[in-house]
Amino acid sequence: MKVFAKPKSRRVRFEAFELDLDTSELRKNGRRVRLQDQPGRLLTLLAARPGELVTRTEIQNALWEGRFVEFDHAVNTAIKKVREALEDDPESPRIIETLPRKGYRFIATVEWIEEPESPTPEIVPIESGEEPVPDAAAPESAATPNGTAELQLVPQPLEPTVSAPVVVRRTPSPPLLWVLGGLILILGGLGLRNSLAPLPANPQARELRVEVMTPSTADPTSVAISPDGLKIVFVAISEGRSQLRLRSLESGVERSLPGTDGALFPFWSPNNKSIGFFADGALKRTDIDGGLPRVVTDAPAGRGGTWNSADVILFTPTVGGPIFQVPASGEGKASALTTVDAGSHRHPRFLSDGRHFLYFVTGTGTGRGVWVGDSKGTEMPRRLSLPADVAVEFAAPNHLLFVMQSTLFAQKFDLQSLTLSGDAFRIAEQVTVDAAMNRAAVSASSTGTIIYRTGAGGGQRQFIWFDRRGQETEHVGEPDGSGVSGPALSPDGQHIAMYRTVDGNSDIWLMEVERGVRERFTMDATEDVNPIWSPDRRRIAFSSNRDGAYDLYVQSISSSEVELLLKTEEAKSVSSWSPNGRYLLYRSASRDFGYDIWALPFDDAGKPGKPFPVKQTKAEEREAEFSPNGKWVAYQSTVSGRSEVYIQPFPADANSILLPVSTNGGAQPRWGGNNELFYIALDGQLMSVPIRYSPDGREIRPETPVSLFATRVGGAVHSNDRQQYVVSSDGKRFLMNTLTEVSSPISVILNWKGQP
Repeated sequence: MKVFAKPKSRRVRFEAFELDLDTSELRKNGRRVRLQDQPGRLLTLLAARPGELVTRTEIQNALWEGRFVEFDHAVNTAIKKVREALEDDPESPRIIETLPRKGYRFIATVEWIEEPESPTPEIVPIESGEEPVPDAAAPESAATPNGTAELQLVPQPLEPTVSAPVVVRRTPSPPLLWVLGGLILILGGLGLRNSLAPLPANPQARELRVEVMTPSTADPTSVAISPDGLKIVFVAISEGRSQLRLRSLESGVERSLPGTDGALFPFWSPNNKSIGFFADGALKRTDIDGGLPRVVTDAPAGRGGTWNSADVILFTPTVGGPIFQVPASGEGKASALTTVDAGSHRHPRFLSDGRHFLYFVTGTGTGRGVWVGDSKGTEMPRRLSLPADVAVEFAAPNHLLFVMQSTLFAQKFDLQSLTLSGDAFRIAEQVTVDAAMNRAAVSASSTGTIIYRTGAGGGQRQFIWFDRRGQETEHVGEPDGSGVSGPALSPDGQHIAMYRTVDGNSDIWLMEVERGVRERFTMDATEDVNPIWSPDRRRIAFSSNRDGAYDLYVQSISSSEVELLLKTEEAKSVSSWSPNGRYLLYRSASRDFGYDIWALPFDDAGKPGKPFPVKQTKAEEREAEFSPNGKWVAYQSTVSGRSEVYIQPFPADANSILLPVSTNGGAQPRWGGNNELFYIALDGQLMSVPIRYSPDGREIRPETPVSLFATRVGGAVHSNDRQQYVVSSDGKRFLMNTLTEVSSPISVILNWKGQP
């Protein structure tokens, strides 16, 4: 059997552009025009059928296999990017014409570029005992000392380019599938991204970097590659839900894992068959071959885990505590493995010996940084002299991967002495980092394959006003790729406060609603997040780690002076200011309980007093918001085993009744007046709940939730952020912080060998 290369490429020319229909590479006057994967494929689909109507259904089936539930938004975004690349005005199109409610037509004159046929390499499987016979048209094979031959396949330079030939070794009896697998991998590196299985171990194979396109995600750092380097698990939006998705690098097949709504920080079992993760206030595990997840142990606010061959899981159950260990079967009791003096211990990673582990210590001072622990407890923990901003990864062969100022570095690490050696060297720039979670979007396998995300990682976001029917009424500002989050609308409705991450630093920013103009509000070099407005609009409260733990601060809108409101050892984040200005609700991390809801009172002079708990259980309570009359508080909690929305009176007493609001999971509650509450269901739908009061106004009863529309904000449960939308004062309009990118790439480094 012979496998022949394609005799000539399929390339077309229109206006000043040339398009390769096989690779979706677009050039203008010889210069490459960058297009993301989905817009590139859409352009190829249209250009391959000039003059024909390509229906939206055909586009959905070709590009999203008919399963993308937010297809209308996705194709609108893709066609917009195509037109921007082609400089084509949709009002007066030269290249792509829109046929309303039907589809699109490629109207430019298309010229097929004929290229002379060139000799094509043929790959011939050789029976055992035969000597390889060189083909006159094939590249010359170089003999090796053991009598085998190497067939060098040199891809044409495309961006990103492969820096050197990829060598596929051919033995006297090569299975045909093995050879084809090598070819598929090379084509994958050039843009055909359905299959990216690592090459067989070969010391002469060159490093290869490719991208895997994934659906949008609101949690880009929750990504992990399997120990064998063949599968990736990550958090993404699927059918409106934030779930774990599994991607095979061998076949390119991708699917959601059932029962993983709201999952965070996934990690693999050593046999590549199961995944651990955190959701609903618990550490869970799920088998990738089928079945629903099962609970291993409680973890009110999990912060990372790792799994060794002895079937032991190390994990951090809360935001302020030590690392625990527990049998992966869930049949034993979890026990603390480290001792916390300050900060918290999180994101453990077993080394290859299955005994020692890396972990990150938060806080300030000499304790902050990367440490090595011993799961047997016979050795004292030791701190590594590594300038890492967040948790690190171990990568074969014997290197630690760490991120400093958004740059990914590697440094040699001796597994016997547990010490670093040599100089650190760069691997990638602009790596995605979640500073609040002390986590980077980096993962490494024991085979030397590394994955990472760059930039904001979660794609661009766009503020959009929606009416109650889900119709877009107005865009506010431009699409933003800075990880914008935590929007808060000023009482007069004229400004949005939010936080953005620019050049690796998070600050509070303000945006004028009418003009969409942004201005920076805080200027500190540390992390300032989750702003809220005072009722009189004169001040903004926010959380910042400028003095170690995330404390509460306030700043006047007319001054740059910042006032400390509350400092404790626990990490805190503001959530709501009472209408009378006398109380500030915030969530506080506890070593024993995870997140709880507290209130900070103010005296008549506006000075903060002694805080007191509003809701404190072993579950995770967060995102509390005062009702407009200040008498009730809505919040989300995992007390039932998953995130649900509740209401309770404020202040609460011994006779206060907890009222459940959501009926099938929910988060991100927002009041739309005293008589209506909104929240986001686990499938991403915005829900409306009418509120009825007793005649004396002292009791309320939530009615049955009603679905309004799909929110497109990235799912209901987010790792560390507040509500991703705001409600107008009359409850008739909703400003959504929508995800506008339909895909978010994961970069894959194949055949990484560390420092030469």
